[in-house]
Amino acid sequence: MPVSAFDSKREFDAAYARARRDLVERADHFGDPREHLSGSRLEPGDRARARAGRLVRRSLEHGVDPWALIPEQALPRDESRYTSDAPHPRLTDSLRRLRRWFRRQLRRG
Repeated sequence: MPVSAFDSKREFDAAYARARRDLVERADHFGDPREHLSGSRLEPGDRARARAGRLVRRSLEHGVDPWALIPEQALPRDESRYTSDAPHPRLTDSLRRLRRWFRRQLRRG
């Protein structure tokens, strides 16, 4: 569960040390032994790329080609796309449906 965001490693280390002391104190007074602390670094745009990845996955699950409106740069680092030079003739109808669907998604925010 995300709790805070920090601008520098020093701020993170200070908050982590305070939280660690609190956690140890709670553990000494019969706290939950499974409770733990962790931290991760998010680069700018990570959430937007994750959102684009979920959109691609959901559209593929529904049988729609998502690549008409999502550039590969918008995908998370662990996802990539495979394309062909000659699309299947039935793909054009799916692409039209996809464009309409994406426009609706973008309007929703």
